[in-house]
Amino acid sequence: MIEMRSPDAGDLERQKELWRLCFGDADGYVEEYYKNRYRAEETLVLKEGGVVQSMLAGLPMALRSADGRFFPGRYVYALATHPESRGEGFGGFLLKYADYRFQEENMACALVVPAEPSLHSYFARAGFREAFVHSEWDEENANLNRAEGAIREASPVEYNRVRNQLLHGHCYVACDEEAVALQKSFSRISGGDIYLLELPEGVGCASAERVGERILVKELLVPDAAARSAAALIAAELPAKSYRFRVPAFHMSPPESKVVAFGMLKWYLPEDKVPDCTGGFLGLAYD
Repeated sequence: MIEMRSPDAGDLERQKELWRLCFGDADGYVEEYYKNRYRAEETLVLKEGGVVQSMLAGLPMALRSADGRFFPGRYVYALATHPESRGEGFGGFLLKYADYRFQEENMACALVVPAEPSLHSYFARAGFREAFVHSEWDEENANLNRAEGAIREASPVEYNRVRNQLLHGHCYVACDEEAVALQKSFSRISGGDIYLLELPEGVGCASAERVGERILVKELLVPDAAARSAAALIAAELPAKSYRFRVPAFHMSPPESKVVAFGMLKWYLPEDKVPDCTGGFLGLAYD
């Protein structure tokens, strides 16, 4: 028999098992999430014969439209099905159940970041549409010149304040302080952090993780024309062989950057109530 609902306390270790099998994350990431961010009431599981075969988290996040309106939503995170149960449609069943639960909570939308490009079509079949993009570019350490300014580790409160200021007037996913704190903990486990940047052009912020010999800057938010200066500050703080930087597509970025499809969005509102979020920015997705 199949049942879908929030998990019991006894389902915790099975969820961790699914996470490790499906995503391959180090134990530190998994334990950090379940110790400091996991909420059973924000999690949905599909059980067959009393055993969890599929799961997802519906993390609270909100969409801010370009005109400043606020739309409460859920971020579909860590959707996973046990490898031995794939092909049974369990993930699709759970996404449909999530739609029901989110609408019962009066959510306006749901968003998701496909774990790989091929999954965009999978989520499209579940009703999600392309919405969030960013510009990204790669740099070798030797190409980053010394920059003026300063960089320091930020608290979630400081980071979120600067983030909201720099994204104001655009469509973006707004994070609460708990969401930023989770990114900070993930970044620190890897050898990075979240940062405030003091540049000649103004104040910015950046979230960086170390991935092997590369630093992945998951979001770099700075005043226009300051991206390269900010990149040099980050390279001085976090020496590495190479770097990848992600910035909003609507901000000025180096000419070699490319626009990348990132997140998808599903609305639960009537069509005439839906804002235009084409080219919106997501940023902190814990990917």
